[in-house]
Amino acid sequence: MRALKVLAVIPLWFLLTADASPAPTDNPSPQPTPTPIHAYITLDVSAGGPNTQITVSGNSFNPGQAVSIDWDGDPSKVLGSATANAQGNFSGVRVKAYARAAPGLHHLCATVNPFPCAQFTLQGTPTPTPRVSPRPTPTPSASPSPSPTPSLIAIPAGSNNNGLDVMLRPPFIFLPIFGLIALFLAIGYWLFSKLPRPQRNLPSASIVHRSARPLRGPIYPNATPPPPGDEPPTEPPWAGPREG
Repeated sequence: MRALKVLAVIPLWFLLTADASPAPTDNPSPQPTPTPIHAYITLDVSAGGPNTQITVSGNSFNPGQAVSIDWDGDPSKVLGSATANAQGNFSGVRVKAYARAAPGLHHLCATVNPFPCAQFTLQGTPTPTPRVSPRPTPTPSASPSPSPTPSLIAIPAGSNNNGLDVMLRPPFIFLPIFGLIALFLAIGYWLFSKLPRPQRNLPSASIVHRSARPLRGPIYPNATPPPPGDEPPTEPPWAGPREG
């Protein structure tokens, strides 16, 4: 009987041991990184030349996510990189256009899913315009003014040959008029000169000749001689010596 009890207890003990031992657990698999489906990038300029500085900014990425910026989605043409902050944003990434890119529309893209891009129009290098030197303007030379050609007065074939018809037409018609006026003026002047003119009585004038040269002899011939005296009369100083 005791042997039967032992045989019945052994299977029960195995059951209890199996239930008490913990079940083996598998190693946990790493969780996948969530995709920032609302991520996007922006550029401060949308067009420029090969040397244009482009500033790239990004938003709505995963916090601390490393982001690279490439040219036209080509991983071999990486222009720059950045790391998103705690809010999933980055800014101030300065890049330039790919060196050997052709002018036209291109894209700057992030290298993380969902690979957002921004458009950029690459402009070609402007071709320098050749400077055109101004051509000298020829100075027009003064052309000699044509000398006036004397106009000829046509004489009708039926007119007389003495030129009377020509003299009676302007401007020759004024010549006889001027001649008659001059003739009348000459006749009037001749008649005016022949008219008697009144004589004016001029006052008579006497001419007295005076000489500054002293005369010889007595100054007053009709004067009464002085009475004889002891002394002869004194002669004036201008009288010359008398002859005895």
